[in-house]
Parts: sequence; C-alpha cells; structure tokens
Amino acid sequence: MSIPTFPQMQHFFTLVADGKVTTKNFQAFLANPNGFVKDVKKEKFSSFVIAAKYGYTVVEDVEPSQFKVKNLKFITFLESGESYITGETMRQRAVTLKGNIGLVDGQYLLDHQDEIPKEMRGKYIVFPGTLLRGSGDDLDVAYLSWLGFCWVLSFGWLGTDWGGSDRFARCE
Repeated sequence: MSIPTFPQMQHFFTLVADGKVTTKNFQAFLANPNGFVKDVKKEKFSSFVIAAKYGYTVVEDVEPSQFKVKNLKFITFLESGESYITGETMRQRAVTLKGNIGLVDGQYLLDHQDEIPKEMRGKYIVFPGTLLRGSGDDLDVAYLSWLGFCWVLSFGWLGTDWGGSDRFARCE
C-alpha cells in the first residue's frame, strides 16, 4: 500500500476547503475505503489526477473532447504580423478558434503519440483549456513537445510569450 503524495494531500485539503469533502462523505470513505476505488478508476484520466501527478492543481478546466488523432487539425493562433502573443490572449483565441482542449486531451494525445503527424515534430501542441497552478503559485498550461524520439508532456508559464512554434489541436 502506498501513502498519499504531497500534491494529493494538497488536492484533498482544497476539496475540504471548497466544501466538496463533507463530514458525511469523509466518514463514508473511512467506513469503507474500498467502496471508492471504482470511482477513482473511472477518473483515471481526469485533469485533477494528471495534474497532481506532476505537482499541479487545476484552476480551470474544459470537458474532455471526443476525437481521433487523425481528425485533428493543428493550427497556429498567431495573426498576420505577430511573432508572439501573451498567454491570456492565446487562451482567448483558443476559444475563438475552437482549439480550447485541455489536459485530459493532452494525455490522450501523449498516449497515442504514434498517430501525431510527423510534420508536428519541432512544434508545441498547447492545451489552453486547462489552467494549472504550480508550487510557485504561477499559472501554467500543458503542452506536448517533441524530444527527438518521443513526445513529452510539459508545462509552460501563462505569463510567457507564446509564438510561432506553438499550435492548437482542433477537432474537425
């Protein structure tokens, strides 16, 4: 049996503070912890679980999309004459350009990375639909980057500039 990690405990206390863990449901868990295992398995790919694995908490999130990788279109979010934009502008354009997918979708892409088009190598696939808070209290978003032999899930500070190598994935 493994013990809870620090990010998991942080998430737990956040749920308590938000009133999502009540005395009643906490007592029910203590009385029968195995009764909750089924629900955890269903949420294997929830943003909260993925974020906690990397030491983040979820601030905002979108519903996961239903797509096949072959049906995605990878689009730039820069407009003519722009070299880069702020993270907030990037997140606003994600909604407008229908590229506002989140961390669960990013994990799905990572799990199906052999299906990501080769022409995307050298680009960054950004998941602006999930806003994360790291240990330094900064706001971040997740993205996939190509390491030369595989895709990896990384996290970028929202306060940085986002530019020409960054792409949204849009469901077509």
